[in-house]
Amino acid sequence: AEVLLQRQGIALRSNLSKDPERRVEGEEIVSGHVLYDLGDDVFTRGRPHPMIEPQLRSERLLAELEARPDRALLLFDCVLGYGSHDDPAGLLAESLEEARRRWPERPLVALASITGTAGDPQSLERSRQHLREAGITLCSDNRRAAELCAAVLARHAEAQGATHG
Repeated sequence: AEVLLQRQGIALRSNLSKDPERRVEGEEIVSGHVLYDLGDDVFTRGRPHPMIEPQLRSERLLAELEARPDRALLLFDCVLGYGSHDDPAGLLAESLEEARRRWPERPLVALASITGTAGDPQSLERSRQHLREAGITLCSDNRRAAELCAAVLARHAEAQGATHG
C-alpha cells in the first residue's frame, strides 16, 4: 500500500518506511496520511500479533480517531487462515461501528481487503458479510484497496482545491 500510494503522489508516513523523513518511529500519533503495520515489533512487544488478537487494531483505530478529528479514510487488511483470530472481520466491523457511535457526525470511509480462501476456518463469505454490513467497502485484494484509497485521496484533494482555490 505504501509503494502504491507514493507512486500516486500521496505523501504519507509509515513505520515501515525506509526514508527517515517519512518514518514513524514509535506509537505516537502523527499528522497527515499514515500507514501502520501493527504487526511491527514496536506495537507487539508483550502482546500477540494483531492477526492472532485484533484488539490492538481496534485500540489503535479508536486512539487515532480520538486524537485526530481529521482522520476520515481508513484502509485495512483482514487476514484469514490458521493462526489468525477466529473472527478478524467481525472484530474489525465492531471497531468501526464503535467509532461511528462515538463520532456520529464524522464521515468515516473504510476500505478493506480480505486475504483468505473459502477453505479458511473463519469463513470467507461470513467475513465479507461482516465487513459489508459495517459499511466497509470491500476490495478484491490489497492492491485494489490501496488504488481505491489513492483515488479517494486524489478526489478529496481536487475538491479541496476547488473550494480553496
